[in-house]
Order: sequence, then C-alpha cells, then structure tokens
Amino acid sequence: MQILGKYIAAVLVVLGVIIGSSVISAGLFDEVTQERVEGIVNKFTSEVREQGKITKGMYDAFINELDATGNIYKIEMVYTKNVIMPSDVEGTAVETDESFYTDDILAGIYRGAGDGGAAVDGSADGEVHFTAGSYFSMSVSNANKTWYQSIAGIFHIRSAAAPRIEVHHGGEIRDENW
Repeated sequence: MQILGKYIAAVLVVLGVIIGSSVISAGLFDEVTQERVEGIVNKFTSEVREQGKITKGMYDAFINELDATGNIYKIEMVYTKNVIMPSDVEGTAVETDESFYTDDILAGIYRGAGDGGAAVDGSADGEVHFTAGSYFSMSVSNANKTWYQSIAGIFHIRSAAAPRIEVHHGGEIRDENW
C-alpha cells in the first residue's frame, strides 16, 4: 500500500510541475507578445505623427504586423483637431475641439466621398491627412483569449478575464509631410 501512495504522490508532483510550468510559460509568452505589440503600435503612431497622415499601405502593414503575433486585436484610434468657428458676436470666434474615431479614420482610408470617406480631412483620396498641432492616439488590446488566459481560466485565476495585451500610444502631430 505504501508503494501505491508513493506512485500517486509522484504522479501528482509531475502533474503539478507540468501545469505550473505551462502557466508560467504562457504568462511569459504574453509578456513577449505585449512588448512586440508595444513596438508595433509605437512605430505606427510615430510614423503617423511624423508624416501627418495615414495611408492604406501604412495601415495594412500595421495590421499585418499585428496579425503575425497570432492574436486578434481591438483597435481604437482617435484624432482630435482644434477648430475655430465664428461666433454670434461680431469679430470674435469660438475655439473648440473636433474628434474623429476609428470608423471615421478607416472610412477615410478605405471608402470614397459618397461613402463618408471625406469626413476627417475633406478629401476621399485613400489617405487621411492630419493637421500639425492636432492629436492622434491609438489603443490596442487583445480581443481573443491568449494562451495564459485560457489556462488561467481553467484554474479560475482572476487575471484571466482582463486583456493581457494592452497598449496606448499617441501624441501631437508634428508635421504635415503630405
């Protein structure tokens, strides 16, 4: 009987080591993916801020790089520009901010004028042009469950529900290099 108990204990130890190392490996893999996505997002937003525009080629290359990580992502973009409009009082103006979001920006890249593609910059040429001094920001987070989230979900670990890969980057448009 003692020998059976030792075998069961040995099997449990081996299973514990396998499961523990799998959870640790999955967590490390997510960390590496997080760093890779940070690099991709930072590169893209810096390019947009330096050039003052987004083209189909730029956005498609960005999406291809994200796809290479093997995850599905939720991408949110915001472009905010300062707009000066005349007011009711003669000789004065009202300064306000106008924001455009992911759908508006993607429409400007992929649709024509009749499909709402000119909402952001007034043109429907397959590029979205930004004004120097305005702001562009982007948030990317995983939409699917990563390997860690799948394993952690089995063991009801709290961090399994929150996105494991989440990046926010952006800033002021520095140039109108279009």
